[in-house]
Amino acid sequence: MIYELVRSKARPFCWPLAPMIFAMFLASLLVATQLKAEETVTQNEIKEHVESLLAGIPPKYGKWGVPIRYQVIGELSDLEVSSFDSIMAYLGKLTEVQVEKVNDDSANFIVIYTNDYVTLSKNPDIQNIFKNKGETTEEFEKRLLEANDDPVEIVSISKRWSDKEGNVGGFAVLDNPYKSNEPVSNLYMNTIVNGFLMVSRSDVVQPSIFGSKGLSTSFFDKPALRLPYIDEALFIAMYEVDFSRADDQQEIVERLTERMVSLLSRKI
Repeated sequence: MIYELVRSKARPFCWPLAPMIFAMFLASLLVATQLKAEETVTQNEIKEHVESLLAGIPPKYGKWGVPIRYQVIGELSDLEVSSFDSIMAYLGKLTEVQVEKVNDDSANFIVIYTNDYVTLSKNPDIQNIFKNKGETTEEFEKRLLEANDDPVEIVSISKRWSDKEGNVGGFAVLDNPYKSNEPVSNLYMNTIVNGFLMVSRSDVVQPSIFGSKGLSTSFFDKPALRLPYIDEALFIAMYEVDFSRADDQQEIVERLTERMVSLLSRKI
């Protein structure tokens, strides 16, 4: 039901096939650029970067504790679906989280692309997924109307929930990519990254998708096939480090920094 409703309201992306494939090839050349930029990053800068990212975020709640079963809904072309699937597989490999694509109610990682939040706001299934605790139906519909009518920003509506251990156990996002001129694969990257890891912003080390400018950096001028090395190191370290054995936040920062330094020394 959700799929049919979204399909009827969405319009397809308009990314010509040949230019996009050529742009993705060019993106692979960015690796040399970012490598040069990050060779001078110091251990202290990495530590400060991690401290900024974890500010106000319980690390345990920032990562998945169960396998991901994902579903993407919207009017996507075959190439766009392939791009989305490739990024999911890439993040799954980095984090070693089991990732599986599904098309049923077992999905716990749900991405809905649409240009009509207003109609969807009245859908009971959408309300069940995205309404906040204690939020009335009228308040929910008003929130989505305001997001839909924003003339400039892409306002995403997201929800995540935890498993019994306190790790991320589910994620859902309602997004309108049709306002953006960004390469579509970069928008997918941003959506999926936010679903895999909940952290704050940091401008200590750049380029990084977690910087205050997000996708508005030169690294993402072209479709990116991978994240900057500093982000890859963060993902690997976050999912490798056992937070349950750490006494406090500072010890977690120290452990993450140590692992990231090791990863970056050999460029992942």
